[in-house]
Amino acid sequence: MSQLAKSIVAFETGRKLTDVAPMSTFNSEQSVKEFPDKIAREYRLEVRLVASTLVDEAVVDNFNTEPDIFKDAIRVARRKIIEDVFGEFRPLIFQISEEIHNRDWGKAAHLTGKLYHKMFEEGL
Repeated sequence: MSQLAKSIVAFETGRKLTDVAPMSTFNSEQSVKEFPDKIAREYRLEVRLVASTLVDEAVVDNFNTEPDIFKDAIRVARRKIIEDVFGEFRPLIFQISEEIHNRDWGKAAHLTGKLYHKMFEEGL
């Protein structure tokens, strides 16, 4: 199971709704109704991604002389989150790349299927 899938938590919001749209992520607009003329209980699934970064206090005090230090610190923290979410797939991606380089299409296809399963089906 991926680290992202393990991080998903579900809880009941306590809200009861009527005429609700289908579940969506990133608040996309959809016109199809999932439960027309019925009452539905809302459950929310969330993932919290957090990374901290440190900036030397002396640098903070001299922001005007080193403004890029904050951009660099934020870039490092963003990279940490990306690594946490996708880094676990790197070895399999490298294996696929190696099999493509070796022109072993069958093995590459098999590993691609394995990657897909690990990313999208494991842990549901």
